[in-house]
Amino acid sequence: MDIFNYPSRHLQGRPMKNFDMFFDDYFNYPENFHDDANMGFSVDIIEHEDGFTIEAEMPGFSKEDISLEADGGQIILTAKRSSQTSGEGQTYLKRERNFGQYQRIFYLNDLDEQSVNAKYSDGLLTIQAKKESKKSLKRNKITIS
Repeated sequence: MDIFNYPSRHLQGRPMKNFDMFFDDYFNYPENFHDDANMGFSVDIIEHEDGFTIEAEMPGFSKEDISLEADGGQIILTAKRSSQTSGEGQTYLKRERNFGQYQRIFYLNDLDEQSVNAKYSDGLLTIQAKKESKKSLKRNKITIS
């Protein structure tokens, strides 16, 4: 009788090896075990001939909760969502909404940091930026309209 009689043929006779391989994959390829729900917001980046467009879905954020900067060929998008405190004696049966500070950094080759502008409407942040061959050394704080 085989001691390791598992339903999966991949585990038969070598459960410890497969257990160790799980952790090897976790530490070598963490993006495969990454939970997108905790990222805070999803983005699309579109490259045009003369620039870039970034669209970030940010429902539940107000314009005042969003900070946007351009520096060193990067666009730094930071947003903060405050927790809505529950009243005394309330117990959550399920809580799926995430609260806290989120940050995404996008490196865009040939980004002109001084040309970045942004608009926030109906939970969608649209960032427009132009390309430039020389890099600016000055950080640009972007005002969101």
